[in-house]
Amino acid sequence: GTPDLRRLYLQDISTVSGVPCKSFSATASPDESTGSSTSALGWGGQPIADSGNHRIAYFGRNRNKTAQQRQRATHNRAEFASRDAGLQQPAPSLLPAHVRSSEDIMSVEDIVQLLRRLNRAEALPDRVFRALHHLDSRAVALLLKDLSKAGHDARSFELFDSLRNLPDRHPLRHLCDVYTYTAAISLCISPQHADRAMELLADMKARGVERNVHTYTALMNVCIKCGKHAAALGIFNNMKAEGCTPNVVTFNTLIDVYGKLGQWERAVEVIKLMRAQVRTATTSHSAPHCFSTSAAG
Repeated sequence: GTPDLRRLYLQDISTVSGVPCKSFSATASPDESTGSSTSALGWGGQPIADSGNHRIAYFGRNRNKTAQQRQRATHNRAEFASRDAGLQQPAPSLLPAHVRSSEDIMSVEDIVQLLRRLNRAEALPDRVFRALHHLDSRAVALLLKDLSKAGHDARSFELFDSLRNLPDRHPLRHLCDVYTYTAAISLCISPQHADRAMELLADMKARGVERNVHTYTALMNVCIKCGKHAAALGIFNNMKAEGCTPNVVTFNTLIDVYGKLGQWERAVEVIKLMRAQVRTATTSHSAPHCFSTSAAG
């Protein structure tokens, strides 16, 4: 059994190191120095104290966190997310007491399955919003895309609109950042949703939300799929005007625009420009970047 293997191991240590180890005992024995008892020995033969109400694990910390520790960890994650989203002084508690239950935790897949079972006329259940307190913006962006892949574009639009219409200091308002806005824009691939994509970009500017190369490239792609090629070129020019450096995907999208317009000479110029930028980036070892601009005043 385990006691026999431990006893043999301790004997081997004593033989090799010359240091006597205390004999293993499965029962607790008093420790003279601490006044506590030792219910087990470590691999080096040292006694492991048992305080009675908390036993130190053999390796690392005890994995059994208390409910208070789990709540604090969740609060920290929400606070870090709000800080990354640009909130200078987040609310004292981003997780109200009524949403701090672990029973509210749901994965992205669970939320998608829940919403798929709803009738179209049913409103978003409160359970979904309680679960969002335990997700970050990247997970919410994935949720929006997965809803669209499941054929529920309307639910995806409804969920994001519910979030961005919340007051600025609402605990869930920080989920509306560059990740979720870009995901919401990328889903507007139907001609009837092209205006929505433009409106989302304008909303980002008005709220001072960062726009990066992925945001503009997604919007260009939406314009192409909606047949608005001139608008796609305008988006590209606006991106450069805001100091946002195109990436390879952006250049490929631009080539696609010129190809659909039959402007092959310009498409070749884009290829040359892309090659020149790649050489410059390789020489300077600088990654493409994009600067956030403040709201228009």
